[in-house]
Amino acid sequence: MSSYTRSNALCTATATAEQTGGVSEIPMCCKMQRPDLRPACVCVSLSTSGLAALAAVLAIYLIPSPIDPEPIRLSEELPVLKGPLTVNRHLQKVVKLFEGNILGPESFAAAPDGKYHSIIIILLVFVLLLIIIIINTITSIITTMTIATTSITIFTTITITIVPMIITSLNLVFIIIIVNISTTSSSVYTGSSDGKIWRIKENRLSFVARTGIDHPDCGSYELEPQCGRPKGMAVDADGRLLVVDAYKGILGVDLNSGHVEVLLDNFNGSRFLFLNAMDILPNGTIVISESSTKWRRRDYRYEVIEANKLGRVLAFDPVTGKVWLIHDGLYLANGLVLTHDKSALLVAEMSVSRISKIHLAGPRAGQREILVENLPGYPDNIKRNERGNYYVGLGSVRFQGSSPLGSFLDLVGPYPAVKRTITKLIPASLFDVFLAKHAILLEISDDGHIVTSHHDPGATTIMALSEAFQHGENIYIGHFKIPFVGLVKSYDLHAGS
Repeated sequence: MSSYTRSNALCTATATAEQTGGVSEIPMCCKMQRPDLRPACVCVSLSTSGLAALAAVLAIYLIPSPIDPEPIRLSEELPVLKGPLTVNRHLQKVVKLFEGNILGPESFAAAPDGKYHSIIIILLVFVLLLIIIIINTITSIITTMTIATTSITIFTTITITIVPMIITSLNLVFIIIIVNISTTSSSVYTGSSDGKIWRIKENRLSFVARTGIDHPDCGSYELEPQCGRPKGMAVDADGRLLVVDAYKGILGVDLNSGHVEVLLDNFNGSRFLFLNAMDILPNGTIVISESSTKWRRRDYRYEVIEANKLGRVLAFDPVTGKVWLIHDGLYLANGLVLTHDKSALLVAEMSVSRISKIHLAGPRAGQREILVENLPGYPDNIKRNERGNYYVGLGSVRFQGSSPLGSFLDLVGPYPAVKRTITKLIPASLFDVFLAKHAILLEISDDGHIVTSHHDPGATTIMALSEAFQHGENIYIGHFKIPFVGLVKSYDLHAGS
């Protein structure tokens, strides 16, 4: 019997069985050879596809999720870019320094270059020369004069010669000191994704130190904890650069020798995983933000989407070595800054798009309040500026029209199951595809009002901001992914705002 005959026979038999209610499925061959049976035909292939789909769903369900998310709703409505948020192109004035020579400059600090040491040297040399001149002058007088005339001659010489010489020399030294003081400068420092500390001086970049090991692959995901990741920076009263490294802790960097000293690397015996920002209180106490006690910095995307309150602010006394908790239960505690009046700390809760205020003094000491919320993006570092306000860099944006579907985190925030599924199916490194191409720098006041904003629509010059640091008329701009240091003049940034 030919294959066609066998197939036709099978089809006929199946058709007979179908007509008598004997079977419920018709082979594909029936559909091909017996058009009259198509309305009743249920393909075996469809059943197979259904089983495969069910198996796939079951497999996804059984795969463990890397996160344990909480439901969270940021706001009923996204911010609208109007008023102080009106779009401009101020950030497109940013000049890219050292492009390709540095990766991920995230925070900045300025320290004096130490020219006052030269003033001390000048004074010592002057005093020494003056003593030598006086001794030589008096000695020569004594050896050439008689006893009777010596005292008179010495007095006359001192009055006519030495005193004017001293006055002239003092004037000269005074001029030199004034010149030194007026030209006493400072360098700006920053850290990069490969664990290096850099000095920026007169638009020149030079290496200072490392916070971790030296390896060709420093800057990679795999080696970040070993190589270190410098984050926040500040300069103490002694001119020492303090650096908070995400993994290594609070470090003291000697700017002359490059020696790095570990000041604090744990809290209550637990090593740090994700330190972020820092500032120094008037009494020398160092305050730091810890973004997460669960996730390492290199896995920050999971901390963002998980949105659990695992962040906190700690205080450290470098004299006594004591460390204590200021406040916990924060959503990805990020930027941290002492207010202008030194009465409180401002801390960015990045994953919920708000900035909180923690009071340090008065009847509300230790209490936290929300300073500003529903920001048009996710706040990173906060820095005081010379206008009496604060610059807030936005790591990414969220506003009406920023994305065709809306803000990704706003959409999935209320649904833990959706967030679990996303992290099962999509590698964390691909989450960035959801980011809108728009950079924003905010300026906020002490009472939390947005004073103005600076934009780069389309992110043509800079993709996002971690920090804007003002040093004189210069404003340095960084982000943990950009391959350059941004620089813009203050008058250029605020022109027309």
